[in-house]
Amino acid sequence: MLLEKMYFEEICPYVRNVGIEVFNKTRTSIRRIYDHEFILGFEGSTNMTIEDRTYTIGKDDLILIKPNIPHEFKITNKDSGVIYWVHFDFKHFFDGNYIDYKNMEFNESLYRNSLEWNSLIRKDPVFENGFRFPEFTQLKNGTIIRDIFVKLNDTFNRQEMFWQLECRHLMLQFFNIYLKEFYKEYSYHKNTSSSNISDYMQEYVNKNIRNKLTLKSMSGILGYNSEYLGKIFIKETGEPFSDYVNKIRLKKAFELMKTSSLTLSNISELCGFSDSFYFSKVMKKYTNKSPREIKKSLKSNNEF
Repeated sequence: MLLEKMYFEEICPYVRNVGIEVFNKTRTSIRRIYDHEFILGFEGSTNMTIEDRTYTIGKDDLILIKPNIPHEFKITNKDSGVIYWVHFDFKHFFDGNYIDYKNMEFNESLYRNSLEWNSLIRKDPVFENGFRFPEFTQLKNGTIIRDIFVKLNDTFNRQEMFWQLECRHLMLQFFNIYLKEFYKEYSYHKNTSSSNISDYMQEYVNKNIRNKLTLKSMSGILGYNSEYLGKIFIKETGEPFSDYVNKIRLKKAFELMKTSSLTLSNISELCGFSDSFYFSKVMKKYTNKSPREIKKSLKSNNEF
């Protein structure tokens, strides 16, 4: 991905396209885009994969799709979700009209193996103190931001006099609220301590156990280099990030095996294991027993 140094006061967003989408049927296809796109969960849940990172987008979850990064919605017949989305540039480019998502031929070209016009691919901004907008955020001010996205959609689609100025005004409102929340909630500033980072990583794992959880995915969320995050996590917790993830997943699996009638295959999926074989492999590594043996012991209240 191409990067560009930028200052917060330089943000002057250009809104290219805004819409709402309801997912209630099977859909999966890989896409790349030229600009940036925010996706905000409104109702239900929707699954999305960005490169090798999978997210479940629920209400008030915010995804940022960055330029030329492969992504796809993983929609099954079981899923039902409503999202609002906005395509934008962080600042105005004079070639902006060439990126036309309403043109069917142009839109279809996004689903090829690579983008056709390299000169139109935007750079991802890097702001003061190395800050980069994260890929995934769970919003605290969801009600306010949902209202902004609804107004954005209405303003863009009516396109009355000075509509682009109004869209820019709404986007600046969003950035102001979002950045204040992000800096406050995750202490994302010059003096961020390593303990705050590792605490957030642990909290994120506990809340998103079904997602793919790697240092690379945490890097996309927090904006830090994955190698740096790995060192910080070991320093603060005394164990590798992957070990922590596996232990939390097993803890959840033990709970489900003891209190539910779910199959081991379902438990494996709910706890974020890629498949039953890997679930068994991890279980044996940490307990020297198979999931079936553990389940039997837990059901009979025996120690394992």
